[in-house]
Amino acid sequence: MTRLLLISALLLLSCMANAQKIYSEKAYRHYPHWIDLMEDTLSNYHEVEKAFQLYFSVHPLPREEDEIIGMRNATGEEKQHKESWLAKLFGTRRLPPENEMAFAVKRYRHWQLMTEPWIQEDGRILFPYERKKILDNVRP
Repeated sequence: MTRLLLISALLLLSCMANAQKIYSEKAYRHYPHWIDLMEDTLSNYHEVEKAFQLYFSVHPLPREEDEIIGMRNATGEEKQHKESWLAKLFGTRRLPPENEMAFAVKRYRHWQLMTEPWIQEDGRILFPYERKKILDNVRP
């Protein structure tokens, strides 16, 4: 009997450990939880979107490479801004937080593209084995 209770308790704890973390809107605005949620296979797509939107409703979006590369026709002020950004990037400091955030935003955009086909109506993202099953049924 005690063995059954112990097994039940362990099963319950493992289910609780696997549950998706949901934070308050204040927490989403303060800290980029969307990065952790994006990497969690149990995350709900809508919750990750909400966390991303709330975080960047308070914080500025970092500049991306597209905004810097290809500035052939840029004005002198734009070129100066580019040079200062490149100096920061390749300067003595190693990956300042703004660059880390720019990389995280780029990963997020890629995650969105790769995840979009696998989103269910309720926001649940299909697990890899479910995706494989669907692809196996589609392929001849």
